[in-house]
Amino acid sequence: MTDGGRLSKHRTTIGQVFWTRFAALAATVAAASAAIDSAWTIAHPK
Repeated sequence: MTDGGRLSKHRTTIGQVFWTRFAALAATVAAASAAIDSAWTIAHPK
């Protein structure tokens, strides 16, 4: 049972790292998208 507990704890840590990196990547993409959006709007006014 100890191995099982250790395994699930390890898996949780990997999951946390994955989601943390995923969230950071998503935030970076969103910021880049917003910057490109505003730059495009400035360069191409309607």
